[in-house]
Amino acid sequence: MKLARPWLLVGLPVAVGLFVGLGLERTLPRDLPTRESELLAATSGLDTQAGSRNQFIAIGLCEEVAGKPHQDVDCVLPRGRNQSPTLSPRWQSELLAQITLWKKARDQLSQQGSSESSAWLLASVNTRIGRLEELVLPARPTYSMLFNAALLSEGLRYDALSGRFTPIRWDLARMFDDQPRLEGRLKAYELTLTWLALAAGLVSALLTRLSALRAGLAGALVAALTLAALCLGLLVIADASSHFGEGAQGFALNPFLYALARQAGSLALCLSLSGLVLAAGRFALPVAQFALERLTLIAFLGAVMTMSGYLLLSPAAGSEILKFWIALLCSLSLTKHARPSDIARQVVPRLWHPTDQLSALLSRLGARSRGGQATTLCAAKVIRFQLLVTLGGVLGSAFVILGLTVLVFHDLGGALLAATLLWALISLLFGPTVGVITLTAGGVLATIALQTDKVAGRVELMLSPMSASVSDFARLLKFMEASRPHGFGLGHIQWCSFEGSCLPLQSLSDYMPVLLQGALGPFWAAFLFLFLGIFYLSLMLVCIRGIGAQSGARRMLFALAFFLLLAAFAQSALTILGGLRLIPLTGLGLPLFSLGISSALSVLVSLSLLAVARS
Repeated sequence: MKLARPWLLVGLPVAVGLFVGLGLERTLPRDLPTRESELLAATSGLDTQAGSRNQFIAIGLCEEVAGKPHQDVDCVLPRGRNQSPTLSPRWQSELLAQITLWKKARDQLSQQGSSESSAWLLASVNTRIGRLEELVLPARPTYSMLFNAALLSEGLRYDALSGRFTPIRWDLARMFDDQPRLEGRLKAYELTLTWLALAAGLVSALLTRLSALRAGLAGALVAALTLAALCLGLLVIADASSHFGEGAQGFALNPFLYALARQAGSLALCLSLSGLVLAAGRFALPVAQFALERLTLIAFLGAVMTMSGYLLLSPAAGSEILKFWIALLCSLSLTKHARPSDIARQVVPRLWHPTDQLSALLSRLGARSRGGQATTLCAAKVIRFQLLVTLGGVLGSAFVILGLTVLVFHDLGGALLAATLLWALISLLFGPTVGVITLTAGGVLATIALQTDKVAGRVELMLSPMSASVSDFARLLKFMEASRPHGFGLGHIQWCSFEGSCLPLQSLSDYMPVLLQGALGPFWAAFLFLFLGIFYLSLMLVCIRGIGAQSGARRMLFALAFFLLLAAFAQSALTILGGLRLIPLTGLGLPLFSLGISSALSVLVSLSLLAVARS
């Protein structure tokens, strides 16, 4: 391939960079969030030390009445239903001081002007003060009244099962006790808006050029399409960072104020890693060869890292490590054993038939049990046994980790993706018969999983959204109806209804397909989803051709790219179908679009590996 064409190495990357940069510049919101700015201005001159000292009024009240640590009692009824505890007057006094602080904030807000957001915030603060006075001002308030007043004043959520008091990060009370973090998020949002378009344009041009150097015009076009998808998801997240919760009393502060800066940082990390793989492609083959020679070590280290991710980091991190590890394990197994298995299948009839495999295993075990006695085993049984032992160890360790993922960490979505990759490996290595048997066994396990409360709740949410115990889909259905027929448009998504009911907080992850449908309209959203499927399937076909044509380390790179793309395709299909209520929700985000590093990392790495393998 001749790579000296200036239009490919200069013109196309510059065009992609200009398209991305100018598109973001025109579409990104320009103004700072007014709610947070006005609340910070209202509390900037107040002495909020009283508020920070009394942050745990609810906990102190509970522990004094119960005589025990709050973790050991139900703070709603610390002395049981039939006992009326004696209350110290200081709790009422501290809550009266809290009411005074709220009134000072109200006075500051009323002096700032008569903008729409100021009027709405002022109404929210007045409502809060009125409710607090109802609970605290009576001459002899009960424990329940003071406890609920403390929760309301401090913006806390109490979970009786765990005994935890959790600050609600979008509650009005955060203007008293969380000012530095709120200011930091506003500054991060402003900084991101200032430089995002320019940085995205430069990074897009550089990544397109690297892709063109590695894989020519096809690589540059794939990079351009991927960057366009990332920008589309980024625009939806920017809209949420600016406007989510406007007009709803339940969201005085924007719970997604941090999201734009976080997603920009996540994409910067993912794109940097992708560019590093493209730039250092000459080291990919030696690394792949090293991994091929140490399959057992890779299996062990991957299992340890997966468990550590779940235990020490987060379920999302553990799920992403699990996906990468299973993809790597499958690619190594396919590279090492696909060709020997294919040759053995031609020599030995019914190589992977279950009854013949069982016969070979019993014969081998019987031969070992007879010690030094002369035994004769047919070559077919020896071949079957050796292949079964070689692959059984790797697959067995993967299935053990998969079981722990489901039973211990309850990550059904991540386990489903990993099981899909393992099923693809089994079908490729063992043939369609074993693949069908494995798929049937998976169907039986899925039927059993339907009986659990977690899955049953998601099925109820899918079948009866308007009457389910969780109202997520009811709100999403109203959102989709309001967006028809042409969608709200990018930058104009209606996050909350006129009644003050907002979209679920999982919208930027689990429900991203619904958001895209609301922003683009049903027709263009369907076109986008269809294009995504064709995009992934086309790249997977390129990987399959490379697996068949190459050998050794280069074949392993094609195989790893294939399994990562298969994971992205399966995750996209599950998320889209779940968002449209065609299957139960899996808790997975939409690759390239959803919030978080896991939505882009595996796809970008797989595309870089594919470009390096083709170079």
